[in-house]
Amino acid sequence: MPASQAQSRDGRTALHWAARNGHLDVVSLLVREHGASLTLCDRSGRCAWEVTPDAVHAEAVWLVEAGKSAVRASG
Repeated sequence: MPASQAQSRDGRTALHWAARNGHLDVVSLLVREHGASLTLCDRSGRCAWEVTPDAVHAEAVWLVEAGKSAVRASG
């Protein structure tokens, strides 16, 4: 399993933690460079963009959507 897919006991990935803490540069890196899964949810059923603080939510969602587009284009 790639490190970007590893989950903690509560099911959160590095992408969850970066999004939750507003680290958009890390969100971008994980999605674009390391192929972080956009569909892994934590044990509460929340995906990374659902744990993003309101102040950065829109931009984080944009980064995740850009990552989805990149994955589709390369597939």
